[in-house]
Amino acid sequence: MIEPLGFTVDVVECETDLPNEFVDRITEMRKQGIGGIALCVKNSPVIQRLILELTYADIPVVTYNSDIPNSGRTCFIGQDPYQSGRVAADLIVKMLKEQDEVLVVVGNLEIDGHRQRVQGFCDKCREVGISSYRITIIESFNEYLLTYEKVSEILEKQPRLSAIYMANENVVACTEAVAASERMDRIMIVGNDLTAETKRLLAEDRIDFIIKQDIYWQGYQPVILLKNLILSPETPVEPISFTEISVVNSENMG
Repeated sequence: MIEPLGFTVDVVECETDLPNEFVDRITEMRKQGIGGIALCVKNSPVIQRLILELTYADIPVVTYNSDIPNSGRTCFIGQDPYQSGRVAADLIVKMLKEQDEVLVVVGNLEIDGHRQRVQGFCDKCREVGISSYRITIIESFNEYLLTYEKVSEILEKQPRLSAIYMANENVVACTEAVAASERMDRIMIVGNDLTAETKRLLAEDRIDFIIKQDIYWQGYQPVILLKNLILSPETPVEPISFTEISVVNSENMG
């Protein structure tokens, strides 16, 4: 769909989350004459300035999966992370008893999608009367060992912990920490993203629910949108295109 029109799509993957690496990669790409960029990167002032500079240079920028608000980007394509967090909270709070505690494990609060998930989760909990002191929030930076150690520490300190929201990767590390504590049958676990790994955990009853994203569409749609913008720069574009939110358990994971 792209090649007959003379377009090529280059996939560039950074080795770190450091903003300067993204700046260096995109600077190099600009020298090669890029016409548009689909970007998935954690939020930072450096990245915001970069996107603004690209926009002034008439290079459309589409963010996907995690947004970069206040950057001048053309469009964000992905799940509404705030609403996703609210959905996770709605699943959990219905199962909580009085004084039960909840753990929220997030990858990196500098990533807009992660921060919004946590905000949505906490807002929903507050609305139904769950006090903030009953919610513990930790960052794991998507590292297996750090996730395992931090979850294990909370499990040891909080005997009233009855639910965990994994708003990040390394759900396996979380389930293994819970299993090691011999509390697997007493703790509800809700995660994000349906992968081969989380499907296995659902099948094994190690997690209860997954908030599923349409990952394919999040990758496909930015390319089509950028193609249209390059061919017709005046094409009207909505600033946000949210994808579907769906809840999956062991019975409907496919």
